[in-house]
Amino acid sequence: MLRAAVAIAITLRTAGPAAAERAEIPARPAHYGVGFGGYSAITGPSDRGLAAEAEVYPGGRFGRFGGRAEVRWFEGFDAGFATAGVTFEAGASRPRLVLALHAELGLAFNDFRPVAGGGLHTQLFLIGPLAIGLDSTAVLLYDGIDSALILGTAATLRLAR
Repeated sequence: MLRAAVAIAITLRTAGPAAAERAEIPARPAHYGVGFGGYSAITGPSDRGLAAEAEVYPGGRFGRFGGRAEVRWFEGFDAGFATAGVTFEAGASRPRLVLALHAELGLAFNDFRPVAGGGLHTQLFLIGPLAIGLDSTAVLLYDGIDSALILGTAATLRLAR
């Protein structure tokens, strides 16, 4: 028992200065992405349509967290929904690849039904700020017993930094 207490004390004593001597981790820089393209769904009111997405990661003390907005249109521009929410950069191999989890809330255009969704966004940079975005999502259009679950993916051409 005494040996265990001595071992713990030595470990804590040597770990303290090492942690204090570590260099400060630089703050994450701010970055953003804006894209426009189309989506395809396997469930829901429409099997395809247009999609526009934008996200901003302020960096600094927010770290990997950011904000996101998305608009999806189906049946021409007559129906669709707009959402806003949070995003978390779950993994990145910058400057070439970014993986982000997102969750958002919003409203449908025509009848203002509530919308809730989330998914995984993958962004692959091509040349400079030009990137391709793939977004796999699950979105619930709430309307009581007539609610619709949209499972689908969006592909966008993006400008990002």
